[in-house]
Amino acid sequence: MADYVVVPGKFDIFVACNFAWTVGGVAVVAKTPMKLGELADELYIPMEQGTNPVPGDRNGGRNGDPIEEQFLYQTAKFDLELSQFDPDVAAALQTAGGLLTTPGTIPQNVIGGFLRRDRCYRFSFRPTVTVSRSRNFPCVMVQQAHILGGGTKFEMFRGSFSAHRAPPGHWGGEAPHSKPNVLFDADMTGIPALA
Repeated sequence: MADYVVVPGKFDIFVACNFAWTVGGVAVVAKTPMKLGELADELYIPMEQGTNPVPGDRNGGRNGDPIEEQFLYQTAKFDLELSQFDPDVAAALQTAGGLLTTPGTIPQNVIGGFLRRDRCYRFSFRPTVTVSRSRNFPCVMVQQAHILGGGTKFEMFRGSFSAHRAPPGHWGGEAPHSKPNVLFDADMTGIPALA
């Protein structure tokens, strides 16, 4: 069974990007965490690991039972469904890490652009009750992010995300933002204190 991270109770969700953006008409400096929203339900973040079977002659070679498993990677995947969210922060999640500057327009020169090292997102989950159970994912890729019922009182943000081990040179190697080899930790650097 895969490991998982459970963050209980109501918590705040913060997002940071490695590019400058605008929230509520105000320019935001790159790497500044902004509040995406809050969730009252617990968040389930399954941890998945990849392995490679190692065949052995004594078990029938490649067709037989492996003699060992090699660890290759670990990732985390999570889905968000928020009824209270900041639409500007949600919009930043639809820009492919800042590559797409005009909504709905995909310029030829951005196709093939690398995302994981310099254009991933940082997600920080801070419970309002048990702050010690905070989780910070420094290298998150957006699988899908969209706003349902935009402009109505039933507006909702939905997104699917995958967190990965941050690669060397992550976010330009600048401390404390760069976290090479980290999948998640409890670092809340830059996250506003609880009111």
